[in-house]
Amino acid sequence: MFATLGTWVSRRPGRTLALVASITVVLAGGFFVQDTPETSANATAAFLSADAEISVAGDKIAESFPTQSALSTTQIVVRGDVLAAEVLTAQTELAARIERDAAISPYLTPGSIVFPGEGGDAAPIARASDGTVLGGLILVTLNANDDPVGLERAELRIAELAEGAGTEAVDFSAVSQSVTNKENDDAQGSTTAILMLVALAVMVVLLAIFYRSGSDVALAFGGLLLTLVWTFGAQAWLSPGGLDVIAPGNPMTMMVPVMLIGLSVDYALQVSSRYREHLNEGRRSADAIRTSLAESGLPLALAAGTTAISFLTNVTSGFPAMADFGIVAALGLLFGFLAMITFVPATRTLLDRRRELRGAAVRSTAMADSIPGVGSALARVGEFGVRRPSAVLGGVVALTVVAGFGAANVSTTFSQRDFLPDGSDVVADLDFLEANVAGGSGTITVLLEDDFRSVRGVQNLGDFEDALANPELRPDGITGPPMSSPVTLILDWATDSGAADPRYDEGFSRYFAENQGLSIQATAAEIQATWDTFEAVDPTGFASVVDLRDDGLDRALLNLPVVPGDVELTRHYVEELEELWRGDDGTIVVTGNDPTLAYVTEALTASQTVSVALTIAAALLLLVAYFGSADFRPMLGVVVVVPIAVVLVWILGFMWLSGISYNMPTSIITALSIGIGVDYTIHLTHRFLEEQEHHESVGAAMARAMTTTGGALLASASTTVLGFLVLLLSPLPPMRQLGLLIAAVIVMSIIAAFLILPPLLALWALYHKWRATEFETESWHPGRATASEPRPALANTAR
Repeated sequence: MFATLGTWVSRRPGRTLALVASITVVLAGGFFVQDTPETSANATAAFLSADAEISVAGDKIAESFPTQSALSTTQIVVRGDVLAAEVLTAQTELAARIERDAAISPYLTPGSIVFPGEGGDAAPIARASDGTVLGGLILVTLNANDDPVGLERAELRIAELAEGAGTEAVDFSAVSQSVTNKENDDAQGSTTAILMLVALAVMVVLLAIFYRSGSDVALAFGGLLLTLVWTFGAQAWLSPGGLDVIAPGNPMTMMVPVMLIGLSVDYALQVSSRYREHLNEGRRSADAIRTSLAESGLPLALAAGTTAISFLTNVTSGFPAMADFGIVAALGLLFGFLAMITFVPATRTLLDRRRELRGAAVRSTAMADSIPGVGSALARVGEFGVRRPSAVLGGVVALTVVAGFGAANVSTTFSQRDFLPDGSDVVADLDFLEANVAGGSGTITVLLEDDFRSVRGVQNLGDFEDALANPELRPDGITGPPMSSPVTLILDWATDSGAADPRYDEGFSRYFAENQGLSIQATAAEIQATWDTFEAVDPTGFASVVDLRDDGLDRALLNLPVVPGDVELTRHYVEELEELWRGDDGTIVVTGNDPTLAYVTEALTASQTVSVALTIAAALLLLVAYFGSADFRPMLGVVVVVPIAVVLVWILGFMWLSGISYNMPTSIITALSIGIGVDYTIHLTHRFLEEQEHHESVGAAMARAMTTTGGALLASASTTVLGFLVLLLSPLPPMRQLGLLIAAVIVMSIIAAFLILPPLLALWALYHKWRATEFETESWHPGRATASEPRPALANTAR
């Protein structure tokens, strides 16, 4: 296949470039069909699948309690003495501006704005440890009214008004989902563009060092640009407006361009390295191109395929954002492979053909000689691994055992802050709230399902609410009794507070006192009558907390105040709430921002085991099938993967040592370490098998493979490492962590390829040599030689 490709490209470079241009036009057409989202992407929601329990619960809440599901709260952070007269005046004036603003007023409801105060329904006040008032919160609740675009504009307008309302005595700033989303979008967009330009600049410098040829640098750069255009175009075709397969605005796919710049240049370096070798053997340019593609095409395809598979395993993660990232990254990698084996060699052929027609000799410096002394050093490393396999592998095992301890203790986290830049206004506000207002004023929603017209269902509901009303039984992290619930609302209407109470009805109070109501002594008929009476008194309130259904279990909704921002605390109170509920399993779901973060964190941990197992299994299957069919030695596929499995343990140990946790961006590192690392072992193994045909001893074959392909691999690893280290310039902490981890993976992978693979290949070759000698069935050379060829002595193995 690749021999045919090499012949086509070398003989018809013009047609090859015409085909490349056609592909570019088709894929670039995606930019004209994609739809631009009207609202900013929600970084948290992007990681919830439609069939996740918490997503299903959200759909049920939207169906049964549309007014509740449409509510959104903006927290206006007040920095100043909220009890001082001038601050109170500033707060009142800000509230008046909000109520009068045309972009906001349609989404306000009575009682939408709550000022900071002491106890009751007031928003919290922030105090220092000595009791000094530092600030507080103004809570503004909006109803989306089936208009998410308008809601986003309203929330952003509140933030704008708050920022402009400050005085010498007080500062205002707003925190809402829309503000967070916009800040995330702005940071991602500007960061991606800058990092891409920096990565491209770094690549140009490094390619100039390794190529020492302006035309080769220009060709590799052109291949990179083609890769990016093809990838962005394909992503546009797959987005809404096109095939609508992936979601736009995914914070994970923002990383793909920088990753592609680092990875796809490897393919150009490998093809160019082979091309230069053949030129220096005296071949003409067309023949050198044909041969280099025939020799390097298959290992490049295997490397690209295994790396693409490592990305595609994210499709099984259960996270839409991760699945979209896997699809886009895999496509981008394959596009990089195609660009580098078509555009680069075709253009190189045209350029060198013109030089040959002018009578000029075409020669180039071998890639291994770009850095003086590298080739000979790599040859010695390879020969040492062949001569001392037990010593090398013993040291590797010891190091891996130590790293395994750290790997077992890597923690998992997930937070909206993962997608916010350092020093952002939202982060500053969140820090202020966590330090002074116990994280702010958080709420969660609890969806209960049961037969609430039965004695058992009513008893379950009553016992659950009684426990939440009791401070001794209420889970830690829940700061008070339900703010709204069926029982709370009924008691409000049945109890006279002694003041002007809009939620008191004397007739309903008398009915509730004279009848069994919702007590455990009530009959089903009495329970139904109580619900009917309550609905007649307050139909809006009833509809906001109870849905008595004819086509399934009834539903009840409770809103609880919580301490926000602590994932571990959230996990704790979610588990305790589930234990307090005495209904059937699966009939209670806790929703809200913090429960969503806790759910994603837990699911992320579980998905890693599946992702790593799938990646290793897929890589093994692919490589065992290839080496089994091409070289008749399927176990060679296992040998190729073993060093990368070791790297997987090393990188997890490095994460633990560096204090880096699994978060959504860094979670891809495990599968990616296999996909990236196996590239180096595939190339080196493939070259080793080629060199065995020309060298009698394993040591000589390994030395030659390390000098040639090893030198090119070192060059490509260097460019990839520095390309990913560009992510250290990102203002997003997880992006910096990811850049550091991928760079570490590449360094560890190239070390594993140079240090672990040679002794493994030596032992593998020695085994086949012994087997051939013992059974006298074929030459010791695995998979290629015939039985008629002379069999070298065992002593030559390491020479």
